[in-house]
Formats: sequence, C-alpha cells, structure tokens
Amino acid sequence: MATLDEKARKFLEQPFAGAATTLRPDGSPHSTVVWVDVDTDVVMFNTAVGRAKERHLRQDPRVSLIVGGSP
Repeated sequence: MATLDEKARKFLEQPFAGAATTLRPDGSPHSTVVWVDVDTDVVMFNTAVGRAKERHLRQDPRVSLIVGGSP
C-alpha cells in the first residue's frame, strides 16, 4: 500500500467527493460517487455492509479512487 506525503494528506483533510470504481464479479467496472476522507496515511471512503461496493471489495480488493479539488 502506498503512503501519503504531507501535501496529499493536507489536500485530503478537506471534505471531498470522489468516484470509487470497484470490479463486479464479471470484471466490469462499477463506479459510484463517495465521500473521501483521510486518517493519518489511510484514505477512506464511505460504504455500507451489503452495498455493491462492499460486496465487490470483499471479492476483489482492487479499487480506483478519483478525488478532485481546486488548487
């Protein structure tokens, strides 16, 4: 797992919406809008047990997370 440098950590300390893409069992992408936060070096996004993101991540932990913001 990659670690965050100080600039990335400061950027993610703000509340941001992002897009999380997980993989369905057939390998096709599943993208959803999520709130993104950071706790020390851990980037987190919201989901709930039973939702598609959570089910997909249990089957395959790969995820793409896009976070945007103004400079």
